[in-house]
Amino acid sequence: MEIRAYGKYYLGDAKRRLGVCTDWLVRGCGVPADRVGYLYATSPTMARFGRGDPSVVAGLSGRELGLALFREMRGADGEPPRTRRERTAAGKSPEWWAGWALAHFQWHWCRSFRWIFARTTLSAVVAKHRLYHEMDVSRFLEDFMEELAAVETESNLGRIRRAAGLSQSALARLSGVNVRNIQLYEQGVQDIGRAAASSVAALAHCLSCSVEDLLE
Repeated sequence: MEIRAYGKYYLGDAKRRLGVCTDWLVRGCGVPADRVGYLYATSPTMARFGRGDPSVVAGLSGRELGLALFREMRGADGEPPRTRRERTAAGKSPEWWAGWALAHFQWHWCRSFRWIFARTTLSAVVAKHRLYHEMDVSRFLEDFMEELAAVETESNLGRIRRAAGLSQSALARLSGVNVRNIQLYEQGVQDIGRAAASSVAALAHCLSCSVEDLLE
């Protein structure tokens, strides 16, 4: 069973913070939604959020998180413009909902933002607001995972294994890692970043690469 990065006690705060952050960056600062999605996938701050770093998940407000990301994008001295557009009357725009739902998805399925945005865009998530925002979030979690799992992407493990000229079964024999687990890592059904450290190290040794090279 995969271990989540932080306890459910913090989930509500994490969802609200990412909702505010997404709303503020897109609606307030005018950053294009897909640029924000790219930032979520590549930002060191968001990598810490995904790993459950309490200084990010619980230590920053949504606006403070957005400001940290804005400055990562624009440089340390980058000052964001004043809010250009007001939020919706209820304070929960489609962009707010997209961030809220993404935080729950990332936590529930133990997937990194890099994994998510290798398969979709933030604008595509925002577009789901109309269909899902009045439903129980569990419906979104299941449907969205089915959608993303069906996207054809080559994992780092698969790419490096092919370059090494090894089949999945050959790599399993050399590394001692179960061939079914290798298949699940390559398909993205299981997150290799949450595999046993000894298994990832064995795979890296057999492929003559670093552990970091295999992580998504």
